[in-house]
Amino acid sequence: MSFSSETTKTGPLSGDGTNTSFGYEFLVIASSHLEVIHADADGIETVLTEGTHYSVDSVGNSAGGTVTYPLSGSPLPASETLTFRRNPPWTQGASFPLHGGYIGPNHEAVFDQIVMQVLYLREELSRAVKVGISTTDLPDNLLNNIIQAVADANAHMVGAQTAQTAAETAQANAETAQTGSEAAKAGSEAARDLAQTYRDEAQTAAQNTYSVFKYTATGGETSLSGPDDNANTLSYVPGVIIVEMNGALLEDGVDFTATNGTSITGLAALTAGDVVTIRAFGSFDVTDHETKTSNVHGVQGAFVGTLNTQTLLNKTLEDIVLTGGVNIHGTGGHTTNRLALTYNGASGVGEIGPNSTGGSTKLIFGTSKTGSYQSRMALDADGSLGIGTTSPLKWSSGTNVEINGGASNANLMLTNNATGSGTNNGGLIQHDGADLWLWNAEAGNLYLGTNSQIKAKISAAGNFDVNNTTSVPASNNTGGGTLYSSAGALVWRGSSGTITVLANA
Repeated sequence: MSFSSETTKTGPLSGDGTNTSFGYEFLVIASSHLEVIHADADGIETVLTEGTHYSVDSVGNSAGGTVTYPLSGSPLPASETLTFRRNPPWTQGASFPLHGGYIGPNHEAVFDQIVMQVLYLREELSRAVKVGISTTDLPDNLLNNIIQAVADANAHMVGAQTAQTAAETAQANAETAQTGSEAAKAGSEAARDLAQTYRDEAQTAAQNTYSVFKYTATGGETSLSGPDDNANTLSYVPGVIIVEMNGALLEDGVDFTATNGTSITGLAALTAGDVVTIRAFGSFDVTDHETKTSNVHGVQGAFVGTLNTQTLLNKTLEDIVLTGGVNIHGTGGHTTNRLALTYNGASGVGEIGPNSTGGSTKLIFGTSKTGSYQSRMALDADGSLGIGTTSPLKWSSGTNVEINGGASNANLMLTNNATGSGTNNGGLIQHDGADLWLWNAEAGNLYLGTNSQIKAKISAAGNFDVNNTTSVPASNNTGGGTLYSSAGALVWRGSSGTITVLANA
């Protein structure tokens, strides 16, 4: 199936002391994939158990379904909440044997599980504390700084409160202590201010900036700067901006230039009414793992390490991906050598493929067997498909499909729901050494036809039926002869034109 929604969590949903039916808004393949979390009035969370605490319906529905909670006892009060999220399996049990039949739903199920895992991890990481991409600090250091700042703030606040209490007590008990009391009060206010400063610094350390600028063209502009439509002055960090024109994503270094932090240049002349949106990120934060840099459609440094489910932008992924696609750039540069993954929401068409304006490309698929990766299938620049080879052979000209069995037989198996899916089911076209075999492994017929008509048949019993010719041959086959059925008779026309009836009707 395809995924039209990236929703993987619903909630928190508050109770009202009456309702026992709560909706979730995403697809789950099995009820065990739905995780239900209860939070009490103090925010303490507990993962509930299906069948003991709740029941779920509409499993397999892409729009979601309903959870009934509780199965017994009092309904959820207003001070407590339920949160639902999809938690898919983290093991992969599918196996696709070499040269086995291609069963689309099985492959698609594996891809669906991967997408569900990616969405689960993205939701997890969106709640994580992260550091800026340009910092050499580690997340642990940031957490330690925040914890220390809060501890310092609390200590100063306690000191301030103690000093202020002592000052007020001293002032009430003795006028002679007024001078000391005022000094203590001044000290408490200074301590309070310092505590406020520590708290503000702690909050600032945990914040990331994100600004959006919108410019409506009057016509002819090739650069943008200064105040936008909302009187916000353009300011950005080079390398971490996204630029769109009329909803279409533009590519940094190709469609525009953004290097000085205050202006966008190099645009094709705008037409009056064109809307250019600039999304400026203060930093792109990622989890701490590998250090090789990748690009997301011209946003330099948006991801660190290999592009996998442990990588997450500081802002929502929709801000970057859904407006266009993902480009993985190679050593040839992102305008001449890239692997593009795109999806057209209007037509519902998704596409993946290598693209190079400087030469031909090839798309190769591979698998690992017993720990060793091997290339298994390739689609070359001419559209020819090779299975078991990365360089499909060309039979004369045109587009070809080659199945290369290597040292074993090359097989093309054809099955359906009626044939079964065993090794001796369905139909088979096989090349065994120098021999070519055409098999029907079922107790059925083998048909030959042209012009949308059956011309010959081999029955399951071994009978060979030949239909009458629709056009008696009028010329000679000088390389041999022509065998045909006419009016039920088996006829041979020799190379010199002599006609011999081999068997009467």
